[in-house]
Order: sequence, then C-alpha cells, then structure tokens
Amino acid sequence: MDRFDSPRQRFRWPLAILGAIFIVLGLWAFSRPGGAFRGIVWAFALGVLFKGVMDIAVWYDMGKAGAKRPTYVLLTGILDILFAILLFANGMLSTLFMAYLFAAWFLVDSIASIAAADFSLHRTFNIVMGILGIIVGIMMLINPFYSIFTLAYLVAAYLLIFGVILLTRAF
Repeated sequence: MDRFDSPRQRFRWPLAILGAIFIVLGLWAFSRPGGAFRGIVWAFALGVLFKGVMDIAVWYDMGKAGAKRPTYVLLTGILDILFAILLFANGMLSTLFMAYLFAAWFLVDSIASIAAADFSLHRTFNIVMGILGIIVGIMMLINPFYSIFTLAYLVAAYLLIFGVILLTRAF
C-alpha cells in the first residue's frame, strides 16, 4: 500500500460540516470585520474569565491539600475576573485594549525576529520582514483601526483556510 493510500472508504460528515461552518464564518468575518473583531474580544474575555476562575480554584485546592497558598494566586484570579467583566461591559475600551495589545505584540515579535536573525538560514529575509513588521506595528499604534482590521482579517483568513482543510479531510 502506498503511504498516501487511505484505508478509509467512507465520507466523514462531521469534518465536512465543521469545515463548511468554518468557511461560512471566514466569509462572514471578511465581510464584517467589525463583528469579527467583537467576537475576538469576547473570546479573549472568556479566556481571561476562565483563567481567573481556574486560578481561584487552584488556590482553593492548594489549601485543601495542605500546601501554602500564595496570595498572588488568589489576587491574579480576582483581577482576571474583574478584567474580564470590564472587557464584557465596555465594548469601546475592550476594542482599544485589544487593538493596542495586538500592535504591541506585532512590534515585540518583529524586534525578536530581527534579534534572532543570525540564528536563521534566511537571515536577510528575517531582518526585512522584521523591519516591515515594526513599520506595520508603529502604524497600528498610531491608528488602532489598522490593528483591528489586521486582526479581523487574519482571523477571517484562518477560519477560511482551516475550513477548507477540514472539508478536504472529509473525503
């Protein structure tokens, strides 16, 4: 049997359905980047809320196990929950926060790419891409709407590409 031959002979409906959903979500995100960005903000807020709840649960379990409970674990859990509530409650603040966070991440990642260029086989390419990333990061800091649309379109592209991958795996 060739290594590319598949012993599977039937169509995988769950993968096809999930792929179609991702494709539809990707197309929707491309057509409505503002709505896609709000979804990203909500997903981030849910993640922060979950992390806060988990920090408090870990702090509680440490006490039940007889271990010393560091106060900072409880404090970060409470702060995470409060931060998540703030993100849910104030759409404009959370949008600006995410826009600046994405711009800062872009800048830090681009600077790190330049710093690590000597360890790459493609040193010049990494330096050029890092410089372009710094320029884009500065543009996103100056105008956060660049950041919002960049992030929304990146997520839309990911959803679309991942949907196509899932759909092809169904066959």
